[in-house]
Amino acid sequence: MEFGVLGPLLVRDANGIRPISATKQRTLLATLLLNANSVVSSEELRGNPLADITSAAPRAHRQSITETRLRTLGRRIDADLRLGRHGELIAELRGLTPDHPLREQLHAQLILALYRDGGQADALAGHRQLRENLVRELGVEPNRDVRQLHQRILRSDPDLDGTPVAALPLLAQLPGGVPDFTGRVAQVARVTDSLRGEHRSVPVVAIISAGGIGKSTLALHVAHRLRDRFPDGQLYAHLACTVGLPMEPDQVLAQFLRDLGVDAAAEVRELLRELDGPPVSG
Repeated sequence: MEFGVLGPLLVRDANGIRPISATKQRTLLATLLLNANSVVSSEELRGNPLADITSAAPRAHRQSITETRLRTLGRRIDADLRLGRHGELIAELRGLTPDHPLREQLHAQLILALYRDGGQADALAGHRQLRENLVRELGVEPNRDVRQLHQRILRSDPDLDGTPVAALPLLAQLPGGVPDFTGRVAQVARVTDSLRGEHRSVPVVAIISAGGIGKSTLALHVAHRLRDRFPDGQLYAHLACTVGLPMEPDQVLAQFLRDLGVDAAAEVRELLRELDGPPVSG
């Protein structure tokens, strides 16, 4: 099978050109072809949810999902700014702000990233563009936080430079493995190979079998073999599936945050509620 991308998108096999008339399928195929031999995330594929649905009920869900996504995205960008990753964020934010010309948080984040990257003039230009958008479309000035950011940039407030947050404590929570582990050669190789290599997303492996035949021992054995690939530390949770009720995801995440010195269980629960989105029937 051959694919053509110079000019119209073409798919050709032994029987000739195969038409692909559906816009969504053509877009999906084009994206995959342009990222050949690479993992393509749902973010690069997913776009506005339900973009081709125009009826009122799904549209309301779509707006809610989009708003939740943007709030979550804003939190992640704030975290990156606190970690001193302003240089890495500029290209991402330059891509986001034209699609959201009135979303002040994204523009403020871009302005701050530009300033921290040594671009005071670019930061001021970013503020000017946001203000023009708001005045033209809504007849309002930027909010107080954006106005304060503008004033601090004008006077080169040294506090705006920001100090990256301290590195998280190094944790190595893996329980001890079995020193004389033997057997399970094929299973060890399969799990290890699945976790090694370059991944654009976090690889996950589930080991499933009847109880009592060594799933946990196998998992710990592989985890110890791969410790050098995770030099920032390793977290471990016993989900207690055989004793009482399994731990809920927010309980596990809250425990990990406490172990890392962050007491944010309430914030985690609120974030998870937001990520749940609107109820979906059917």
